[in-house]
Order: sequence, then C-alpha cells, then structure tokens
Amino acid sequence: MQRTADTELALGSDLMAASLEVYGVIKVAGKDKGVDEARRELASRFVRRNASPAPEPAGSGDN
Repeated sequence: MQRTADTELALGSDLMAASLEVYGVIKVAGKDKGVDEARRELASRFVRRNASPAPEPAGSGDN
C-alpha cells in the first residue's frame, strides 16, 4: 500500500512540474498568439494562497 501512495505522490509531483513548465512557456512565448484563454485558465490554478498559520505546539505558551 505504501508503494502505491509513493507512486501517486511522485506522479503528482511530476504533473505539477510539467504544468508549471507549460504555464511558464505559455506566459512568456504565448503573448499575442491567441492563447490568452488557456493562459488565464492555467493562471487560476497557480494563484498563490496564504497558508494558515501553524498551531503552536503544546507547552510553548507564556506561563
């Protein structure tokens, strides 16, 4: 079961890397080439989101 999870994680990583590469190429080379809609769709996938702050470990408060 662990090997399946590892394979899925590796595949997801490879897909993300390829998607970022394609997005970068479209963003730079695709200007004025009629790919604006595809670029906008991909851009919505890569919007930076603020991560919620990590909770403090127990016992690290001011006591």
